[in-house]
Amino acid sequence: MAQTLDSTASESPNQPPRKRVRLSRACNACRSRKVRCDEQQPACSRCVAAGIVCTTSDPKSTSLIPATARRRAGHYATQPESAQESSRESISRRSTDGTAIADQQPVRHASEDRIHNDTNFRSEPGPLPLDPSLRDDSAAHDGAVHHHLSTPFIPSFAQAGLQDAEPNGEAEAESPEYAFNSTGQLEHKYLGPSSLQVFTQWLEMTFRIETSSLTERFRYGMRHCEELDIPDSIDMPQLPAAWEEYVQVYFDEVAPLFPVVKHSQVRATAALIASRAVSGLPQRQRPSLALLYACLAVGIRQRHPLSSESARYLRAASSLFSFLVAYPYVESAQALLMLTIALRCHSKDGAASQCLGLAIRIAQSIGLHRQASINQVAFSAATEHHDRGTESPRAHIAHVQEVWWSAYCLERISCLESGRPTSINDEDVDQNPLFDQRQAPLQAFMISLAKIQGDVSRQMFSNYTRQVVNSPRDMFHIQSRLDRQLSSWYADLPQQLRLDGELLTSGSRTRAARAFLLLQYYSTLATVHRSALLINQHIHVANLKAADLPPEREDRLLESKNVCISSAREIIRSFLEVLERNTNTAVISMTQPLMAIYILAIKNLRDPGSWMARSDLSLLHSATEAVEGRYKVDGQDPGLYFMLKLLQQFATARESAPVTQPATGFSHATVLSADGQSLLDPTQEWNSLFPRLFLGDLPLEHNDTHQDDIFGLMDIPQLMEEEIMSFSIMPGFSEEGAF
Repeated sequence: MAQTLDSTASESPNQPPRKRVRLSRACNACRSRKVRCDEQQPACSRCVAAGIVCTTSDPKSTSLIPATARRRAGHYATQPESAQESSRESISRRSTDGTAIADQQPVRHASEDRIHNDTNFRSEPGPLPLDPSLRDDSAAHDGAVHHHLSTPFIPSFAQAGLQDAEPNGEAEAESPEYAFNSTGQLEHKYLGPSSLQVFTQWLEMTFRIETSSLTERFRYGMRHCEELDIPDSIDMPQLPAAWEEYVQVYFDEVAPLFPVVKHSQVRATAALIASRAVSGLPQRQRPSLALLYACLAVGIRQRHPLSSESARYLRAASSLFSFLVAYPYVESAQALLMLTIALRCHSKDGAASQCLGLAIRIAQSIGLHRQASINQVAFSAATEHHDRGTESPRAHIAHVQEVWWSAYCLERISCLESGRPTSINDEDVDQNPLFDQRQAPLQAFMISLAKIQGDVSRQMFSNYTRQVVNSPRDMFHIQSRLDRQLSSWYADLPQQLRLDGELLTSGSRTRAARAFLLLQYYSTLATVHRSALLINQHIHVANLKAADLPPEREDRLLESKNVCISSAREIIRSFLEVLERNTNTAVISMTQPLMAIYILAIKNLRDPGSWMARSDLSLLHSATEAVEGRYKVDGQDPGLYFMLKLLQQFATARESAPVTQPATGFSHATVLSADGQSLLDPTQEWNSLFPRLFLGDLPLEHNDTHQDDIFGLMDIPQLMEEEIMSFSIMPGFSEEGAF
């Protein structure tokens, strides 16, 4: 039998070269950096040089491996289905007893607890043919893509001589460990495939460190982002002396995008507070009070970003949260939407999405998504106001529609940023905006862009994607169609809203709102094209040539990588231009600048010798400084934005160092032949890349073979061992000096 197999292998000279023999008993540190371990006892030479504990564990078991049990692995052989099933059951049983395991094994390789039940997305029922309805803007049926990544306790960057930023001691002592996309007894959150997590995972593999190292840094920021700070008791402060000025800031700079409330409604609530004690207001009027407090928080934050007064009124609005739930009517929905905007102004996007979800549910329970229901709601309210000689029924109908479309736009933005499922299905919405779009051009274009963002989320990053995409060709058609929609949207912008060159000359009052619209457009464009940035360019070009697209569409997608990078440059330039003109940008979330930082960092790590490298590094440094400053003002944990310093330092070091071929690690020659043709099976390439880039699934098996393939498929630059081991904090980047 052995002779037969050997003769068969010799008769297939065109097969890819056999992968090198792996070390299944290499120590955890060498395995994580993907370097050869000499297996010396009691510690290998690399761990001795790094001054760290040398620990070895079995990737397929939770037990530590005795030193005498180390051995070299044989050729990789696929496990039988029964063995894989029993292995998964064993891992599942172990995950329910994480505390006991942690006591026995304080340091483990991150792949021990990986659970991946979908290494091939075609193992489910056969995918459906590409649906023609993808061409419609009304298509929306987001499915949640659930995957789990364990986050065991692993020393992050300690092997490279770095020390983590000190977390908030009091908060950490009172709260359990916080993580995202994780299983176990943790407070955890889910981030989907369209979020920034895919960039983090690419960088983790670049640094060849334990896979939770960069992810752990998000743990600090996630708590600030996701949790809503509610006082122990109701807080209803008096209005500030300049309340009218702050309210006007909202109407001038934020309402052009999100007109949640009308001026008359705010004035009526303020007059009510002036006429009687705040504590004496009936409970049914407290949603109006929460709406006013949240509006003040937005206005103060936009006018005086360094003032703590905004946080005071944000806490006051949050203290009335229970009354917004108790009285689920239009005013409560408005208050929740205003609270959503205020939370985003304080870099609490996760908490904002929770408030937004409740606001949408209340709006749908009232029927604001239906034209007939809107007419009834608006007519009832308008009759009351008309009897007092205030506003006409048509004006009320237009305003109720504005409230609904504000919720719609915020929801589409939140879904694309977080990768979480949508709360609004377009097929359930039967209304078109009846308000005068010539008087509200920013909101009109925000609505049309939000519809495209909804298409991007559904068609590229949802369970629906898994069902309709059979091949790279289908995905290229989707990307091409979405790219044309975005290009058409930008071409339709009127001259006064043109964002290239007109940002600083069309008046300061709407500068922040127009910058917000600009950043949303470019971040959406970068998201559509980002897969080309993250994969091997030979694979991208080969699959694109095989897709048989029309020449003009093929030429556009051949430039996808450059489109993504150019979008990142435009995001940073526009953001910095607004700051240069002393325009406050509280309404602008840091998600878009952070995405641009990731993209430029990846571009410079992969291609440090490009002509634009130094220019991109300059943008990267300025953007990092600006984002860090904003996070400091917002009270974000230093552990999050210290990560930006690491990316900035490493990208700088790579640009200044000579480009050398790595001595160890995966070689691209194993993926590409001399003539540039892929040696891997195209189906296997797609099966490996598709779940990672579009579904958020990370197929890390319990061996290093698949991981090696991903290094080649995603064109991960394999840094030299000396680069990793000599990585240290640059002067002025120490934790105490930086913050």
